[in-house]
Amino acid sequence: MLRYRNEIESLLSTTLEDFNNKIGELADGTDLTLYGLDSIRAVALIVAIENEFKIEVEDEDLIIDNVKSIKKINDIIEKYANRPVATNE
Repeated sequence: MLRYRNEIESLLSTTLEDFNNKIGELADGTDLTLYGLDSIRAVALIVAIENEFKIEVEDEDLIIDNVKSIKKINDIIEKYANRPVATNE
């Protein structure tokens, strides 16, 4: 099981309307565009991920492909989880 799967499912349930009926049923690699993920929702999802995990995703990783599956979302969280968040102080 993926480390952040439960948290990811919670974020997806508030971001993707078509996802609520499938919580727990989708494989880690299922293409989330089949459940309503588009570019607008991908941005909203990335913002939600940043807020939930207190991370800052770099510009080059702000692409829909990085949040196209539960596995890819987990990977992006793990990539940034141990990095300090930049502050404007």
